[in-house]
Amino acid sequence: MPHLEYDDSAWPLVRVINRGVLGAAELELSRGAWENWLARREAMVLLTELHHPVGFKIDPAAARAAAGWQESLHEGMRRWVRGHALWVSEEVLHARYARVFEGEAHAARAGFPSRVFRDISEAEAWLRGCLAA
Repeated sequence: MPHLEYDDSAWPLVRVINRGVLGAAELELSRGAWENWLARREAMVLLTELHHPVGFKIDPAAARAAAGWQESLHEGMRRWVRGHALWVSEEVLHARYARVFEGEAHAARAGFPSRVFRDISEAEAWLRGCLAA
């Protein structure tokens, strides 16, 4: 099973399912997906489902290799992403990610609001509100 999957069948809601440590192949998949979504030039929202028990992890070598293309897509993300919800099942991780992803400082860096949820249906409802705003 791949560690990273995308589902954009409910566009403009995009689901990112993370099941493990991300390596070069997963980051290249991410690049292609982001290029396709941003090429639509439409508002979108992102729901990341974190199923990995140790949290969101990227292989350091793969992260260094991906840094350039991630920066090149950042302006498009700021323009078209209206909100990012992170679903985390692990209680300890929920508190850690809430500190990092929620708040004005993160929104200023990312260019869009982010929240962490324990309930996927609540995350989806919040994202629908982000699209309507």
